[in-house]
Amino acid sequence: MGLLGGFGAVVNQVSRPVWVDVGCGDGALVMTAGDYGFSAIGLDARAETVSQIQNLGFNALQHDFMTLQFEVVPDVLSMMDVLEHMPYPLEALRKAAQVLRPGGVIVISLPDLTSSSWKIMDAEKANPYWLEIEHYHNFSRD
Repeated sequence: MGLLGGFGAVVNQVSRPVWVDVGCGDGALVMTAGDYGFSAIGLDARAETVSQIQNLGFNALQHDFMTLQFEVVPDVLSMMDVLEHMPYPLEALRKAAQVLRPGGVIVISLPDLTSSSWKIMDAEKANPYWLEIEHYHNFSRD
């Protein structure tokens, strides 16, 4: 099944720009993007997460980003605290560039191991990122 499943017809009928939030979590960004006029879709691998967003009346699809066949071309694609959970983040970035509209925007957020907050947590021996077994990578700005 492609991106949006049954939502494809809805998006295609609407002339609003499309925002896809990969790893949408609680759906806050999907809701905010919708509030600002985007046709917003959340994408998450967790069925419970997707169901909760759908129950709130927002578009969400349970699927793995890397294997998803996109039926729409996103104007914005966000990956908020997602790439560190992927074994091959460069492949994910290449796919994002491939599916995104030319001139579109990709929004990425990652924990930064060179940030002041990371260093403070390390100094206090209270850095939760070192215990994250779901993280394949820790990134810096470099």
